[in-house]
Amino acid sequence: MATVSLKLNESNPKKARIGRLTSFILTLPKKNDGSYRLPKGVSDKEAEKIGIKTGVKWSFSLRPNMVFDDSNPEHQIQLKILQSTIFNDIIASRKSDLTSLHRFYFDNPVIEGKDKAGKRKRKYEADKLLFSLNESEQRELLQYTYGYAEVDQFTSEMVTSALGEEIDKNPDDFFTKVQNPHRKTIVEINKMVEMDILQRKEGKYYHNQTLIGIDIETAVSYLESPKNADLVSQLIALLKK
Repeated sequence: MATVSLKLNESNPKKARIGRLTSFILTLPKKNDGSYRLPKGVSDKEAEKIGIKTGVKWSFSLRPNMVFDDSNPEHQIQLKILQSTIFNDIIASRKSDLTSLHRFYFDNPVIEGKDKAGKRKRKYEADKLLFSLNESEQRELLQYTYGYAEVDQFTSEMVTSALGEEIDKNPDDFFTKVQNPHRKTIVEINKMVEMDILQRKEGKYYHNQTLIGIDIETAVSYLESPKNADLVSQLIALLKK
């Protein structure tokens, strides 16, 4: 047996104070024939079990700390309705999805536990990826992808530690940066800017008077295009001097 609790959004003190003192009444939208519009996945038979049917006025009173037991058939149907897209601007499916616009959120220990386990696993996988990079790759990633300054003054331990902090903040972003198929080109572009081989003016990239790209994405496309191979060879040669 698992239980799900309905919690009040406490981020807005004024709304929360009112919410603690009053119930919030929900009702389903109606169709032209007077029947209620049911959320996807809720059958007419299920709806009737909790009193939702044509010609019968139905509403549902929400109160903070209501508990739903998933072994109770009626509670299962109620949860299907309350967790549907019809009410997702009023009730957040979990605390991590909560915004200032929501009045309530569901406190579901099972889902929250899975979320936490998933985040731990993702962080563990990102740490493994970090330690698969050599020191040079880590330095390039920190300086030219994350934009850290004076990385050449960092010890190898400081570089790894800084990347570890970025993983703690957002492991998915770390994966995106490392696994970006254009990472090598992005690093080269930033090195070229640093060495004044390319010039960055108002967000655009130039080589002398030649426009390379209006932003980093188009600059990457320019350097990776076979038709620009001759100029790119010249730029790489300058980079290696």
